Amino acid sequence: VLDNLNKAKRAVDHGTDVMTRQGYMNKENEGEFWLLFETRPYMRILKHYVEALIECGMMKKAASECENILRLNSNDNMGARYTLMHLYALLEMEDQALELHEHDKHIHHLRQQRPHRTYYGKRGG
Repeated sequence: VLDNLNKAKRAVDHGTDVMTRQGYMNKENEGEFWLLFETRPYMRILKHYVEALIECGMMKKAASECENILRLNSNDNMGARYTLMHLYALLEMEDQALELHEHDKHIHHLRQQRPHRTYYGKRGG
């Protein structure tokens, strides 16, 4: 499991370096990464890294990386918002969960509402 995490981290670091050298890591492209065909492999590596972090129980770091994915790809073509909402519920990050809920029009999907109910159930609400 840790070997997978280390490989994923090295891939992300290398991908970040490549994206920076090729000029993709700038404000102009922020939020639009999925629309740029050349950045899609990098986005997939980021998603794999999130999965490796979760597998290792590193939930806060996984949430942070999901936020990064959404910053780079605001349309969220890979569904990182679903993973992020579950992480917010697990970590009891109510403010962030509510902000994500308000920000995303797709949040009303049942898959998204379940973590919210889980969180409020934990709080006795």
